[in-house]
Parts: sequence; C-alpha cells; structure tokens
Amino acid sequence: MLTSVPPESTLCCIIFNSATTSCAISCRAAWLRDWPYFCRNGTDMPSSHLHVPQSGLIMTNFNEQNYMAWRLPMRLAYIVAESLRHTDSDDAYRTHEIGRAMVDRGFEVLVFSRPGYPWDTDGFVPNLHVDLDTTIEGVRYITLPGMTTRALGGRESPRFAERVLYEAMSVFRPALIVVTSNWQNAEPAANVAERLDLPFVYEVRNRPQDRGGSLESRSLTDREAAAKETNIASRATAVMAMTDAIRQDFLALGVTLDSIKVLANGVRIRPPQVPIRRKSEFGCTAKHLLGFVYHPKDEGGAEQITRLIAELRSGGTDVAALILSVDASGVPAQQISLLQQSAILSEAQKLDITDHVMFAPPTTREMAGVYYASCDALIFPSRSLTEYELAEPLEPYVVAAYAVPQFIADAAALSAVVEDTQATMFREGDLSDLVQKLQMHLRDDIFLKSPRKEAYWRTRIDPLAAVMLPLAQKFKDQESARLSGAAAVGRMLPPFDLKNIPETLFTPERGLAVAGIGPCNEQRFSTASFTALTRANLFSHLALGNPGIFLVDWAGLRREAGNGLYEEWADLWMVSNMRLNRQLMDASRIAVNRGWRLMVLGPMSESAAPMFRTVSSVFEVVSPDEEVVV
Repeated sequence: MLTSVPPESTLCCIIFNSATTSCAISCRAAWLRDWPYFCRNGTDMPSSHLHVPQSGLIMTNFNEQNYMAWRLPMRLAYIVAESLRHTDSDDAYRTHEIGRAMVDRGFEVLVFSRPGYPWDTDGFVPNLHVDLDTTIEGVRYITLPGMTTRALGGRESPRFAERVLYEAMSVFRPALIVVTSNWQNAEPAANVAERLDLPFVYEVRNRPQDRGGSLESRSLTDREAAAKETNIASRATAVMAMTDAIRQDFLALGVTLDSIKVLANGVRIRPPQVPIRRKSEFGCTAKHLLGFVYHPKDEGGAEQITRLIAELRSGGTDVAALILSVDASGVPAQQISLLQQSAILSEAQKLDITDHVMFAPPTTREMAGVYYASCDALIFPSRSLTEYELAEPLEPYVVAAYAVPQFIADAAALSAVVEDTQATMFREGDLSDLVQKLQMHLRDDIFLKSPRKEAYWRTRIDPLAAVMLPLAQKFKDQESARLSGAAAVGRMLPPFDLKNIPETLFTPERGLAVAGIGPCNEQRFSTASFTALTRANLFSHLALGNPGIFLVDWAGLRREAGNGLYEEWADLWMVSNMRLNRQLMDASRIAVNRGWRLMVLGPMSESAAPMFRTVSSVFEVVSPDEEVVV
C-alpha cells in the first residue's frame, strides 16, 4: 500500500504490481493526488489502468512538446459560461455573433460550454436531451461533461473543469483559445492554455466593479476577485474589452496598454429570417405601431407609455403601442405579469386608449424579430437598458439589423450605442421632446440612417482576427517547413536501420497476430493468435506483443450495444468520453510506431462516431463482409 512518495517535483511514475485490495487503495490515492501511475492486473481503479495526470501523458519515447505543437492553424476555441440552445442571454448571443463573423473570415470556431453546463443550471430538467455536438450558422457548439452528483466546492470544482478542458483542448487542438469573463470561467481555461503552451485571449464583458462601489471601498472578497481578473488579463496574449470604460478600468488595475483592445457589440449585416406578420395580427388598427422595450422594475414606465400614446393621438397621429417585456440583461423574456398589465391598462383606460395598447407574448430573442420588424419605431427608456452602466446593451444592435428606427434615452453611457446604431436620442423624462421627435419621424417619414460601417460585426472582430492571423500563419509556416525540409533533416538522421521497417512486413508467411476491440467474431474463432483487447491490456499488448493487425470491430460494438459484454467500449469515439478517446489515440500512436496494421470494421458514421476523425488517418475502414487478410 502507498504510504509515502517523493515530492511532486521529483515524482516520475508509480508502478503497482499487485491486484490486491491494498494496490487498489494505493491506485485511488495516487489518482486523487493526480500522480501518474501504472498498475499491472489492477482491478479497482477509478478510471483506466494507465492514469494520465494533469501534467500530461507519461510514456517512453514520447515527446509531448512536439506532439502538442501540432495545431490546426485556423481553429479557434471559445470557452464560455453559457451558450445558445440553452439560453438567449446577451453573453450567448454575443459569443455566437463573434463566432459567426470569424467563420465568415475563414476561421473555424468551436464553442465549448464550461464543464457541466447546462445540467448544473437552476431549473434544468436532468433527463432532457442535450445535443453534445451541434452546429449553428457555421459555429460548432460542444458540450462538456460535468461531475457526478456530489457537490463541489473550494478548489475541487475549478480543478475538475481544468482537467476536462485539458482533455478537450488536447483532442481538438485549436491554435488560439478565447475565454470569456469573469475569472471563475477564465481561470481554468487560462491554466490549460499555459500547460499546453497555447496563446489565449481574455474577453471581458463586464466591469471589474460590477459588484458596486469603488476599488478602495470593496470588501476583501471583491478585492481578491479584482486581483484574479488582473492576473488573468496580465497572463493573456491579449485582452478584448467590450467597452472603452472596461478598458479604462483594466488600465487602472495595471494591465498594459498595448495588450487591451476594444471589441464592442455589433450589428448583423442581415437579420435572422423571421415570418412577416401584419400589424393587424397583433390587434393593431392604427396606422403606426410603436414598440416599447419595457422593464418590469421601471415604476414610472406604465404611465410614460400611456401618456405618450395619448399625446400622440391627441395631436392627430394615429398610433398604437406594442409592449415588449425584457429581463435585466435586455433579453425578450416572459410576458408582463397580470398585475403589471393591469396597471398599464388602468392608466390606458383613464386616457381612453385601451384599444391601442397591446402586449407581445413570451418569445425567444430570435423570434422577437417578428415584433421588431412589424413596428414603425422602437423606444428604449433608460430603465429598459438597466445594465448599461456595467455592460453595453446588446438589444439596440439587434434591432438595428431589422432597419427599424430607434429612440434611446440620453444616458451618457449610451452615447456610443446611439452613435453606432444611428438612433435618435431623447431627453429622459421629457415627454414633449419624445412626442415632438416621434411626430416628426412618423409625419415626414425621415430617411432611416444605416448603422455606422464600423459598427458591423465583420468589422468589430478586427482586433481578434489580428491576433489569430499571425498565429495561423506561424503554424502554417512550421508545417510547411517540416514538409519541405525533409532533405535538410535527412542529413542529420542516422544511417538507415532495418528496425525502421514495420515488423508486419517480415511475417506474411506465418500469418499475423490479431488484437481486437469488440466482438471480432470471425477473427476470434478463425485466428489462433487472436487477443481480445480491454482497456486494461490495450497499451501493454500493443507495446510489447508481436505486431500484427490492430482491429476495432465498430459494427460489432454497435450491434452488441446494451448487452454489457463490451460496456467499457460503449462510448468509443463519442464526445461524452474524452478520456476513452484520448486512450485510443495514444494506443493508435503506439501501434503505428511499432508497425501494427490498423483496421476498423465499418461502416463509419460521423454522427455516430464524431471523434473517429482524430484517428481516421491511420485506420483502414473495411466493411464487415470484407475479408480481413491475416
């Protein structure tokens, strides 16, 4: 049993030689401390018989630095706290728009949700189907597994997230990692990037003082959080701030000027396609329909809406109001409560405009475009953009894509939004000012100004593309030099050795040994030298046995799924088990180096085995009815 070990700095590998209970306990102790170990004939092991610690795979003749240096030059990994399909939040929408714009530039964007999302969110139904790998408008979304039911706390949760992200980044091999704020989401990803010697960009979407108060008056916890934000920003290759105010905050915290760029919200060139609906379908009988972005916490909002409609109608403008409710982040949310509706309708009844006040039903952000496009103008009181002091509101940029005139309150923090979207600013609380500007717009049908050219997403992403392009070129040049420099490298190689020839070429007379994963029924009973591979003997047999045919009976595994005989291979080449995929990648590398012939009984389906692409270049795919010549 394991009782003491050398310090971590000197620990290379622990080998257990027994299948006893004490060996199992020792293995578990090493696993919990993240020490590398190998167990012969071990039975009670937490994961697999070859445990890979956080520091990486430990193998003989394995150069991890060279192995990890190979990257997909145009691939960008986005690590976020929440993503589309599971939320319509500003963060999720912004991530998608940046990713979509980068895809239009020719990059490949993979969005990884934090490990455990969305299962660990409040109110999520545990047995609800979740797409683990899906693509939306060219942006690929990958869901990472979470911990078991036990609660996490302290260092355990970020440490687990770091392990999962390490495996994911090792498999998908991006050239750049972009991680979004705040530090709880960014810290594990930053650690993984440094361990894999990958550059990373820290994208900050809210101000460091989002807990309120100045830096000097904060509690100790808030100061520690600010210190962590600063630490991550200083370690990053670049920092992308959503607003100039956020940029100034980080400059004040000591982050260097050259590393901070502004990547503000932007406008889509073309909005999502939504059904076209007439105003009459909403119950509107007036000539003009005004959309109000209403916040439930706006105590005076109901009176302002009804008074505005009454003033416009008394002035001869035939107008009605469509009220859209939003939550604190500016996302179209659930319908206004009956109590709030009653208050608004009560005010409308006093002014005799009840028939001209309507409420939009609950909807998603994408389908909110149905209502935006149907309005003659949209009005944003400052209270409807309640988060604007902490993070730039996204909804005005979304509306701008539908070419709908906007009227935004004159809060100082919204001046950049007004300038970008070419909206009309009105004085908050000055009803006559808003009435005058609306009358002028509706009466004269003023030509709508397009958003500024610099406000479109395709231009907004320039700072991020400026970081990505040199990296992509660097990896391309390295690969080109490797391919074109064969002659120069050859001069440094030792004389040719027959050992470089795969051993399988020397044994056609006596027949090749077959080592198989899965049923392999034909080879199992017709080949005397057949060896059934398990996760326990996979590495040892491929590394030490006589090279022959390494066969994966994928068709058989699919056919026998559910009977329990091959349960350990059930998740082979699926996103849900990154550890198993990494183990097979390492096994394939061992087999290729030793001269095994790698074959898989197909047919292979990308949807059923998405991770097969990681080893497809070294495997021959044969159909089950083809003969495997041994």
